[in-house]
Amino acid sequence: MLEDWIWHAALPLIAYASLLIVGIATFSHPAGALYLVGAIALLLLFDGIHNAWDAVVWMSVRRGKR
Repeated sequence: MLEDWIWHAALPLIAYASLLIVGIATFSHPAGALYLVGAIALLLLFDGIHNAWDAVVWMSVRRGKR
């Protein structure tokens, strides 16, 4: 249950807050900020893949119990 909260709520919140901070920092360090934006985009991609996989597995396991 804690793992679900981390993957579905905490990681996206951290990623979007980081994007806000990086967006503000872009004015002072534009080159470094672009690398961070790429890393955050990868984090959101992996998070989305994990959440989709988790939902599919949960639905298939739930369906088998009926």
